[in-house]
Amino acid sequence: MLASQNVVLRPGDVLLIRNGYIAAYKMLADDAVMERGKTPFPPSIGLEQSQEILRFLWNSGVVAVAGDMLTLEAWPWQNEDFWLHEWLIAGWGCPIGEYFDLERLSAECAQFEKWTFFFTSVPLNVSTKYMSSLPPF
Repeated sequence: MLASQNVVLRPGDVLLIRNGYIAAYKMLADDAVMERGKTPFPPSIGLEQSQEILRFLWNSGVVAVAGDMLTLEAWPWQNEDFWLHEWLIAGWGCPIGEYFDLERLSAECAQFEKWTFFFTSVPLNVSTKYMSSLPPF
């Protein structure tokens, strides 16, 4: 995919993966959205959980990975030995992002004909009162 787009990752880059999830979701009819909402853990396209993907991310030197998909990694999981959330966040301290509006970003890039830019993101601020209701790990 990177080669077909003439993209070369450099150490320190943030890898943003646009697979069209948000655009496809916005095209769903209201009843389809409601039906999807009834599924507790809907299937999601995302990165494969594999040693090859982890090696690629590590060797590329990226410092964060985000996408427009519901979950960064494919759901349901294919390989519990390589859960990307655990490897990236806990193991490497590499932030991940999910459900980013990359359609809008792509339109902005096209308008200005600029495909590199400064990127910043703020972690989700979740009140501790909500966290106390979660089961312990």
